[in-house]
Amino acid sequence: MFHVKHYSRESYCELLKFWDSKHRILGKVGPDILYQQSLEALRSKPLSKTIVDVGAGNGILGIPALIEGLCERIVLIEPLPKKVAFLEFFRSKLIAYDFPRPENVKVVASTLENVSRETLELFAQEDLSNVDFVVRAFSGSKTLDEAFEESELPAHRVFDFFCSESSTGKKYVLKKVEL
Repeated sequence: MFHVKHYSRESYCELLKFWDSKHRILGKVGPDILYQQSLEALRSKPLSKTIVDVGAGNGILGIPALIEGLCERIVLIEPLPKKVAFLEFFRSKLIAYDFPRPENVKVVASTLENVSRETLELFAQEDLSNVDFVVRAFSGSKTLDEAFEESELPAHRVFDFFCSESSTGKKYVLKKVEL
């Protein structure tokens, strides 16, 4: 069984490894590398106090932002049951090991287009015009553009995880999405 004594980068990566061995929630890249890539991207722009991780999957954007103190509150939107179960398990570990404000981690088991503005504002605890939406790997029956349009959520602060390659190597950033 997995045991975490406190919330940290190491604990989260170990939790990802543990769950991946049972439920295949990672791709080909290991959790330590995913974490580092996400952290580089997250640090590429100042984040709002609250971020919404759209299609959160294993939480690889939202959770590092919270652990590293880059935001105060995260909302993790994910429709797939096994990934929702992972996110809820992570949240339960925060509660069990005295994370200062576990209520600042919300898991929404839904697709983006099925989340109402009112529900999301309640979870975010603020007006959505002050919230950043981050996306690492959005997939579904609709495009990101269609999902935002159908949800009637504001789409002016949406940032996608992006990798650029140059002669100096790869660089990971959050790139503004024009919807």
